[in-house]
Amino acid sequence: MAATPVVQTVDSDFRNVLARFGATSVIDCFNCGNCTAVCALSEGNTPFPRKLIRYAQLGLKEKLVQSPEPWLCYSCGECSATCPRDARPGETMAALRRMRPADHGTSVQVGSALGERSIPLQSAYCAAKHAVIEVEVVGIELDRELSAVRRINRLVPASADSQIQALGHNVYYARVANTAQDFRRSIR
Repeated sequence: MAATPVVQTVDSDFRNVLARFGATSVIDCFNCGNCTAVCALSEGNTPFPRKLIRYAQLGLKEKLVQSPEPWLCYSCGECSATCPRDARPGETMAALRRMRPADHGTSVQVGSALGERSIPLQSAYCAAKHAVIEVEVVGIELDRELSAVRRINRLVPASADSQIQALGHNVYYARVANTAQDFRRSIR
């Protein structure tokens, strides 16, 4: 019985993605094995970090994202020091650690209607709400980078009553009420 071949998806732009996270010399590696020979984490048949560097060269992003091995590296620098091509395998491991959480999660932006339309005597409050809405620039950048980060934008109805304003109204209404009661008492 013949084994079914496993099809791997190759990302031809993956080296450029890794370069954004600091692994600029992945292509320089020619798999000599010096990094694996000096690495304390490489035991028996585990070609660490050489295997991950080869996956990066081939653009096997799925295998790298699923692998826990980049998190095992404690950045001692031995692999980079012994590399004859100065491919800096330690930098590749660090870039893989930085890359993995960068493309996950949810960005939630909550704005207020006051950010869109100001009201008199509330300029500072409205400006702060408008600043929250202007964070949309982050979303544009995520779209440009083709990121998998989900974005949720919500514009909620606004109340013109901030806590400071509410306190001021209560004091004002208390004075008016007291004044009105005093006035009524005086005319009786």
